[in-house]
Amino acid sequence: MFQKIFTTSAAQLAERLLVLFTVIMITQYLGDSGKGQQTLILSTIEFILLACQIIGGASIIYLASRYSITKLIVSSYLWTLVIAFISYFVIDYLQPVASEFIFHVSLLTVFFSFTQINMNIMLGRDNINAFNIFKILTAVILFSSFAFIFFALDEKNLMSYIYSLYIAQIGMFVVSLIYIRKYFDQFSFDGFKKVLNATVKYGFVNQISYTMHVISHLLGHFIIESYYDDSHVGVFATAVMVTEALWMLGKSIATVQYARISNTDDNKASQLLTVNVTKFAVAATMLGVIVFLIIPPSVYQMIFGKDFSGVKYITLFLLPGIALHNVSLLAGHYFSGTGQFVINVYANGAALITTVAAMYLLVPTYGMVGAASSMSISFLVFAGVTLYFFKKESGIGPLAFIPRLEDFKALKEEFNKFISK
Repeated sequence: MFQKIFTTSAAQLAERLLVLFTVIMITQYLGDSGKGQQTLILSTIEFILLACQIIGGASIIYLASRYSITKLIVSSYLWTLVIAFISYFVIDYLQPVASEFIFHVSLLTVFFSFTQINMNIMLGRDNINAFNIFKILTAVILFSSFAFIFFALDEKNLMSYIYSLYIAQIGMFVVSLIYIRKYFDQFSFDGFKKVLNATVKYGFVNQISYTMHVISHLLGHFIIESYYDDSHVGVFATAVMVTEALWMLGKSIATVQYARISNTDDNKASQLLTVNVTKFAVAATMLGVIVFLIIPPSVYQMIFGKDFSGVKYITLFLLPGIALHNVSLLAGHYFSGTGQFVINVYANGAALITTVAAMYLLVPTYGMVGAASSMSISFLVFAGVTLYFFKKESGIGPLAFIPRLEDFKALKEEFNKFISK
């Protein structure tokens, strides 16, 4: 398992760096307003994906080892097409992005969703290595195509980023579909209703939870835009992106943990696994927080441009919540991996209510700092609810997640074994 965590972390790091380089091109040449527009485009796509993933989201990871892959694929793809079609008219009415981007947002959502469905199938079959490779390839294609259009073709505008998204997502959809073809079975309508019912049952509950999480996470972008402008959104989104680097290891662990738990029925072993990997995440998060605290504001301005001098100050208000969420994230994945999606609904529901109240209370007066503080408070509430239910089921309290000296020794032994292979 350590090897899978290591390779997943390496993949996450490579992907993060490529995303960072892409963002730097946008911030340096298009400024905070360009970054703000890019954030609103991606946020709108992510909101539409919430509906697409009711059938085809993370629940497929749980279902992939239990039902026909072909039936799961067909039902998920058809649902995506229906949602994307409806979304065009909804976006055209609400206008969350500029009118010239509306069609592109709806169409890109289809390929984002298709690719994610294929990659969820890989995770559901515990094929972590393939999942990591495809994640990196997507980021490589996006960055390289964007850089080529941006510099070689001298198209320094946001449409060059849109074209790069098309190239990356369509390319990875085709390649990932070819890869998972080995899991396909003969399609028939016999039993299709049963599969559809399962995807709706697990997908709907899981997606309610994930939808509330995403709204909590992205709401600040739209509220800041409503009170201020695109430039404020750009600076805030950059601060969030930077501090989310703390999630890199936690998400890597969660990916491996979720795939492992989804393929076993031993809850006690899954609880012990969750505690052990969370200790590792706690130690890494503490180190990461120290690194962030010592980075001077001038570094952010040098990397992202003169418009982003306020990023450091905003990260100070984001760090507490994001660091804590890195811990509770793994307890949440335990419940998802064991099919108890409703627990995450409770946790994310409480977090969403907190986010909405805090955002509308703090953002009008304190701006980006208010939004950052609201996110931290929301993550605190999510952690409290998740860890409460974990203790209720397992009898294991929050103090068990704090790493001890023997845990570091065990980690060192695992690392030495990995190096010696």
